[in-house]
Amino acid sequence: MKRFRFRLERVLRFRTTEKEQALSVLMEERSLLNQYNAEVEALQESKRLGEIAEGTVFPSAFIQSIGMFESGVKIRLDELAKQIEAQELVVQKAEQEYLFRLREAEVLVNLKQRSLEEYRKEQLAEEGRELDEFAVTRRARATRI
Repeated sequence: MKRFRFRLERVLRFRTTEKEQALSVLMEERSLLNQYNAEVEALQESKRLGEIAEGTVFPSAFIQSIGMFESGVKIRLDELAKQIEAQELVVQKAEQEYLFRLREAEVLVNLKQRSLEEYRKEQLAEEGRELDEFAVTRRARATRI
């Protein structure tokens, strides 16, 4: 009996590897985006905690340092907003690449499944023909005796 052999098996393995690599890149890019978002949240929280209630009296040097801190936080938040915007585009592109690779791999998997089903049908048909031939031969022998 002939074994099933998918002629595009190497291509399927290659496409699957490409899909896995695209997924890995996507996860790395999303991780970086999540890091940026976490840093924004942390800076906003520290900015909120550093706010001074109105009417509270502090030395001018302390108030000046808080002002410098707030301006530094604002500058960093602006930088992070730009980085997040750019990273969202990178993540979107990585998602598109992953979906493309996923579709390519799925097409080959579906082709392999159809080929396997066709192979099985051919094998069943061949087996049926062999059984019919065996039955005919057996009947012919039985009638000769």
